[in-house]
Amino acid sequence: MVRHLLLFALFGAFTACGMLQRGQEAPDRGTQAPPPAKFITTQGHISLETDGTMPLGELFLQCEKHIRSWKKILAQPPSSSITAAQASLEDAFADLIYRNRSTLESQILHGEHRNRGIASATLGFSRDPHTMPLILNNVTDPLPSVAALAMFGLGVLASPATPIGPIRKVLTEGTPSLAMIENGSFALARIAENAKADPDGNLEAVFIMLIERPEANIRAQAAACLGLIKAKASGPSLANLLARDSEPAVRVSAAYALGEIGNTSAFGVLVGALNDPSALAAGTARASLAKIYGKDLGPHAQNWQLAFP
Repeated sequence: MVRHLLLFALFGAFTACGMLQRGQEAPDRGTQAPPPAKFITTQGHISLETDGTMPLGELFLQCEKHIRSWKKILAQPPSSSITAAQASLEDAFADLIYRNRSTLESQILHGEHRNRGIASATLGFSRDPHTMPLILNNVTDPLPSVAALAMFGLGVLASPATPIGPIRKVLTEGTPSLAMIENGSFALARIAENAKADPDGNLEAVFIMLIERPEANIRAQAAACLGLIKAKASGPSLANLLARDSEPAVRVSAAYALGEIGNTSAFGVLVGALNDPSALAAGTARASLAKIYGKDLGPHAQNWQLAFP
């Protein structure tokens, strides 16, 4: 359930972030003929790669194709075949990055804004934490499209050591675009999933802000992440979400988070949620009660109220 919630912010972000539409290509600045090419097939995804550095336009077109394919794979219901397809695609992408890393690192710093953004997203797939400073540099870029894709790249990299301060600053100051909010939320969720801790309180501060967003998917993701980092001070806000939010997915996340935090002060709102019209929300509230109290007294509120008056 948590993995599904953490992917909400990814969907729909790429078009808003300024990535190329299908069939559109950046100017090719390569002046030398590329090495002989080869086709590779990765779980139905065919890409053209070369045994060396690609011309610039072709490289960035391939990066966008890989990212779109990755997005489509993650939009599928989790299964062993989907996991295998994701791993295979990521391996192919990492190989493409390895062959063209110097070009990508140059473009992330000095390229035109479109290339800086795509390079920021792409280097997240390198699996190398040493790329983090390069990507992080573009989080505060004045162009929203570049900043949004840089945050997406940090989300893909998902290093627990990622500094949260710059992302927090971008999301909480000024008027960030929806794409920046979505990709920043995605990045923080992936980091929280790996770190499961928040020593300086930056994650909690941003997630508390995000549960006030009008987008239900972002509220749901932020609520679940407050549980992942066991943000005890967020209990009242999560209780309010569980009791009053109109979206079942948000109530499910709030119930889950309250169970992860484990504070008995959530007893009343969790018991009330046993009668939630969403069966999933009611079941999650029951699971959270069982986790907090170490036993399952069933789906009826009266049994819990009698046992813990």
